Amino acid sequence: METNVQEVSPCRWQVRVTLAAEETVPHFDKAYRALQRTARIPGFRPGKVPLSVIRKRFGDAVREDVGNALLKETFPRALEEHALRAIGPPALEEIDLQEGSPFTYMAQVDVLPEVALGEVTGIQLTRRDVVVPDEMIESTLERMRQENAQIRTVEDANAALAQGQIGVIDFQGRIAGEPFDGGRGERYPVELGAGLLFRDFEAGIAGMTRGETREITVTFPDDYREEYAGKQADFTVTLHEIQEKVLPEVDDEFAKDLDFADLAALQAEIHAKLTERIAASQRRAHHQEIADRLLEMHSLEVPPTLFEGQLDLMVRNRLVGLVQQGVPIEEAEQQRATLREELRPDARKRAQLTLILDKIAELNGLQVEDAAVEARLKKEALDASVAADVMRRYYESQFGSLDPIHDQLREEAALDYVLGQAVFVEPQASAGA
Repeated sequence: METNVQEVSPCRWQVRVTLAAEETVPHFDKAYRALQRTARIPGFRPGKVPLSVIRKRFGDAVREDVGNALLKETFPRALEEHALRAIGPPALEEIDLQEGSPFTYMAQVDVLPEVALGEVTGIQLTRRDVVVPDEMIESTLERMRQENAQIRTVEDANAALAQGQIGVIDFQGRIAGEPFDGGRGERYPVELGAGLLFRDFEAGIAGMTRGETREITVTFPDDYREEYAGKQADFTVTLHEIQEKVLPEVDDEFAKDLDFADLAALQAEIHAKLTERIAASQRRAHHQEIADRLLEMHSLEVPPTLFEGQLDLMVRNRLVGLVQQGVPIEEAEQQRATLREELRPDARKRAQLTLILDKIAELNGLQVEDAAVEARLKKEALDASVAADVMRRYYESQFGSLDPIHDQLREEAALDYVLGQAVFVEPQASAGA
């Protein structure tokens, strides 16, 4: 086999392959023999069809099959021979395969560029100490108090609904006099001050007493559901019951109810979890700082295949996010072209960073164990409140494997490697300090 390569650009090469005629003969013979055993042609017994008839009847199909098989066999060998790391399938420009003649073809393929890695040790990063303020512990304890509150009915018939209380209401909403989807509820609990109600609605029911009915007008915000955004709705609201939360005291008994030995043990557990959360947040911040430095240090041409793949992924993630926020699928899809244009600069930077981190991982022998991939898969499933098998099927249906998790962990390992070699400096004082 003869091969020749020519650089089209730092990320694209042209590959020409010539395979001698005698090297193609076994492939044609094998294909024709297989057809001879299975072909059903009128006038001939199975397995007894002459090869001349097989050639005449199936010659074009055999030539296509043999060509595809030879491409799969020879192209990877040509890339390996010239140490080219291809991304994506080749784009065929010329192909010539005739039985009894040499097989020749020419193709272009995107390749990973050679990354001349700069000095990545000793990068200066801003020091970020892991400190858990007392206010965070107190806020967490207060949230736990709220979650473990008991609900008690207010018996005073003259009591007025106030902040922090829960009103059990019936409501019927109308827009331009007509009921609308989601605008009706019976014995529906709403808490004043929880930030879950429209301001007009909350202000309208504040001060209601048991058995009272009010008419309330609400203007929906402009960023609400498209069919209701900016419109006015008139609600008829009847208050049936007022409830209040009875909050537990934060003491040893409270901690014991939560399966801790005492309050000090509960506070220690909260401190440990907050420390872990802050450390993870600061690690992400350092990773971003490192990514910015690496992109400043290296100027790389990105293979079109890698760039387009990254852009497609970012657009898809953004569209999924819009749908999860309640935007109808059809409406979200209309933003695809705009998002592709908007995300192009970020996609190029992200693809460049991928190349840099891949080189760091390669030069420093950074590997990702299967157990780490499985652990990350389970964590993602837990965060998404789905079973691990469901998350696995998602990756296999979308990507064909768990490679995206593997690649992400390898990039994180490269960032951690640089982080471990970094020099930390104190944050700069703000102006006027």
